[in-house]
Amino acid sequence: MKKLLKTISAFVLAAVLLCLAAAPACAVQEDVYDVSPVLCNPAPSAEAAALMEWMCENYGTRMISGQYLDEGRYGQELEAIAAVTGGLYPALAGLDLMNYSPSSVSLGANPVTVDQALKYWQEGYIITLCWHWRPDAKYMNTEGDGWWGGFYTEKTTFNLEKALNGEDPEGYKCLIRDMDAIASQLERLRDAGVPVLWRPLHEASGGWFWWGASGAEAYIRLYRLMYERFTNEFGLNNLIWVWNGQSAEWYPGDDVVDIIGEDLYPGKHVHDTQEAAFRRCLDYTEARKMILLSECGCIPSPIKCGKDGVVWGAWAVWCYEFVLDGQGNYSGEYTTADLLKRFYEAENVITRKDVPALGRAGAETAEPGQGARTFSFADGTLTGSVSKAGGAVQMRGNENTDTVTITLEVPETGRYILRILQAGIGGYKENDLLLDGEYIGQTIVQGEQEEACDTGPVEISAGTHELTVRAVWGWVTLQTVTLIPEGEGTD
Repeated sequence: MKKLLKTISAFVLAAVLLCLAAAPACAVQEDVYDVSPVLCNPAPSAEAAALMEWMCENYGTRMISGQYLDEGRYGQELEAIAAVTGGLYPALAGLDLMNYSPSSVSLGANPVTVDQALKYWQEGYIITLCWHWRPDAKYMNTEGDGWWGGFYTEKTTFNLEKALNGEDPEGYKCLIRDMDAIASQLERLRDAGVPVLWRPLHEASGGWFWWGASGAEAYIRLYRLMYERFTNEFGLNNLIWVWNGQSAEWYPGDDVVDIIGEDLYPGKHVHDTQEAAFRRCLDYTEARKMILLSECGCIPSPIKCGKDGVVWGAWAVWCYEFVLDGQGNYSGEYTTADLLKRFYEAENVITRKDVPALGRAGAETAEPGQGARTFSFADGTLTGSVSKAGGAVQMRGNENTDTVTITLEVPETGRYILRILQAGIGGYKENDLLLDGEYIGQTIVQGEQEEACDTGPVEISAGTHELTVRAVWGWVTLQTVTLIPEGEGTD
């Protein structure tokens, strides 16, 4: 009997070892990638539905490459990656709405994130947004630069549980006010036909952000309150809801979650598949949900992921030192330049060139219709370091006193796209755009070649108006602006 038991034990051990040896080829069962593209919003926009369907078609076989962008760097991360990879760009552009928080605006923030998102969408990127939510200024340390970190639990006195249970009614009002402020920005993207992978209230279970400091119950109430308000009150049917609570106890429900996101920072030059984390995500719900690596420091090797069957739906590298050095070049501090190039060239990686139209209007290539009107910047009033150059004007400074103002004759009240024909001087530049003195966005140029930048749509009344381009990072040649009735230049 003992001999038989030893024989059986040896057989079992051999079988276990054999399974372990074979595990990389079938680490995760293939059926976990069989995800329905049906969104939790019962009436999603056509663009959101198309994006989700395309992502589901690729899930399990190809990984979407992604990169978060620091608002102040204005896309330098994208160009640094392209310089290393031989012209390949990530498919996913990540941005943060934190500077639209009413507290941020009251303390001097001048957010441009939505303008950037509109631009990147037209250039072929998928857009994902998070929100480092700074509570009302009275709950934060606003001395010096302390308010910048107001979303951290240790930097604020805001208590979510008290705001939700009635102990702090003013705090609850601030919650609603702030959510409505962000919803109004998301409306701009909805109205422009931009679907968004929306990742609010992220990393909650860690407790380092105030929205997770009061525990899972309060967090889930806030998440569901936001979903209900954004979906039913504001009709934000362009949102694909990415939950990033990172613990099964914090899961708010299948009816308000489309995709699960996991944030991982394993250290420098760690490129394994992160299989344990992927499996943990599978246990958050019994429903089949797509799983993304919604933030990371290092890219998981797509070669290993494909071989081992651990295929994240996407990865999104965080910004700052994870991609750029102090001079704006690729840093290689977490993923070396050689590996980055190899990863982007992998057959199972989706880059920007692989992203379909997904309902994009193609505004930059569409011909303006009969209702469009074109105005020349050379006919404008120039101030500061702005001069005429043939049939255009050149801005060659960075002072906000450098402006060019032209008169627009608007035939009838309506919503208009402003298409600005321009070229950069020395590469990427962005400048403020004002209508009758009110900020309406930015005009952005990527390179030195002539290109069109669409802003808007903007509601403009019939009559005479003044359009001003004001230097932020000047150094552009401005030629014309074409006023296009919404829909006419995007069909």
